[in-house]
Amino acid sequence: MSTVALNMMVLNGEKGLRRLLPKVRKYVDEIVIAIDDRTTDKTERICRRHGSRMTRFHFADDFSKPRQQALELTQSDWMIWLDSDDDIEEIEKLPDLIADAEKKGLDGIASAYFYEKDAELNQWVQVLTRERVIRDPSRWRWRDRVHEHLVLSDDGQKRYLPTASLTVIHATPGDTATRRERNVHLLSMMLSDDLYAGREYAPRTCGYFAEELLGKGNVTGALTWFERCIERSGSPDERYTKLLGVAECHRRMMACDKARDA
Repeated sequence: MSTVALNMMVLNGEKGLRRLLPKVRKYVDEIVIAIDDRTTDKTERICRRHGSRMTRFHFADDFSKPRQQALELTQSDWMIWLDSDDDIEEIEKLPDLIADAEKKGLDGIASAYFYEKDAELNQWVQVLTRERVIRDPSRWRWRDRVHEHLVLSDDGQKRYLPTASLTVIHATPGDTATRRERNVHLLSMMLSDDLYAGREYAPRTCGYFAEELLGKGNVTGALTWFERCIERSGSPDERYTKLLGVAECHRRMMACDKARDA
């Protein structure tokens, strides 16, 4: 039977770890957790209680680096990743999903990620489909300073088993404004990285930058970057979701005809 690891990146995650680790522990063979060196709570004690292997990191404007640090310490056949402020539904289906993915020769499992909720409307405004479980962790690497994601080391095509199970729900931080400022800063750095390297702006970066600007109320800026994402993207799904962003920008600018046309 294949082995499975849980990877996490944590800063003062005591509360979430108390809830999440007991829930997931029986379905994984190892736990590898990267702990931010700014952590001051009982995170390490809780990790040790659940038999976790730990590695420390100093955050340097790049969330992919500590995730990669944990990934490179992983020894299992498969890896599932979570954050301490996540919750996961139907984790008990993980063994069967992995068996199905192996039978079909797939690289991983993708599931819904409920990422951002509007507190006033009490509804989710950002629901993503994310790579949640990957096969043979040594073949993968984490990419991007923020809104980081997994890619195959040879940049090959990824083949996922889509599932309605393993839904992950992210608890939106209370200080959303601070989080947005941080994300805009890191995304700006990513755009600068591309510029200085002589690369085209990545559509994914443009799209996330637009989302963050819209969340800050910078509608004009968001519209510009949504359109840049659409121009560069070869993904029909990505283009569709960003067209919805364009429509929302026009709606906020009271340009109803343009919102409808988008």
